[in-house]
Amino acid sequence: MNINKMIEQLRAEQAAIQRALAVLENLSRGHSGGRKRKPFSAETRRKMAAAQRKRWAVYRKAKK
Repeated sequence: MNINKMIEQLRAEQAAIQRALAVLENLSRGHSGGRKRKPFSAETRRKMAAAQRKRWAVYRKAKK
């Protein structure tokens, strides 16, 4: 086997291992990579619930 080809393969494996390590390090720190969302206020949740009830009422009326 060609030594240059072996070196190239090992470098590719090394890069893959480094990416995997970076992901695991982020997970161990508690970073999931996702964006943290601000929670909705109680008033906003009430408005959202009322709007969803209204949508369901329209859906049920159309179904009949």
